[in-house]
Amino acid sequence: MQHNFFHLGGFMPPRAVPHGAPDDPGPLGRKVLSLIRLKKHPSGAKYTQKEIAEGVSDLYRKDRMEEALRLPEGEREIRLAEIEREPPLTHRTYIGKILNGTTDNPSLVIIEYLAKWFGVSPSYFFPGEEGDKVAQEVELLTMLQEAKEAGQLEGLSVFARLTTALTPDAARRVMQIAILTAKTARPPENGSAPEGS
Repeated sequence: MQHNFFHLGGFMPPRAVPHGAPDDPGPLGRKVLSLIRLKKHPSGAKYTQKEIAEGVSDLYRKDRMEEALRLPEGEREIRLAEIEREPPLTHRTYIGKILNGTTDNPSLVIIEYLAKWFGVSPSYFFPGEEGDKVAQEVELLTMLQEAKEAGQLEGLSVFARLTTALTPDAARRVMQIAILTAKTARPPENGSAPEGS
């Protein structure tokens, strides 16, 4: 039995994935996963799908309420009451569908507020020169954060400042090499020799 899933633009069938095939979140899912690896709680924990959906929906509602507050008095109360009755912009399950690749066509409003919540330009989610530039910046920031979390940032922050004269693509490649070098040069935590030595 095939189910149709409601999408803001209408009904969409789920994407077929061959039995046993590895899950591919698709381009949109991969981009959101990169942002999840980058934006974390102050404790270092990753945000859950529920927290992302609530954060995105709260930002949207807040912006709508601010717009309503600028309306003339009679319209303002009506609009605020309408906003209070509206369902959230998105839900945990919809974020999950983006992350597992079963939907890759959210509305522009969801894209806008995902970008706002994660602190990136909406162009990040679209192909093109500006989107590619933002994607490279996110990738570089993610690599630096992961290196920092793994205790491999010693010297890399100075190195990162030196790469500012390079093109973003060249800086990204240089930082990738530096991070890989730092990872392989670091002795294992338990003090034993690395495998293969």
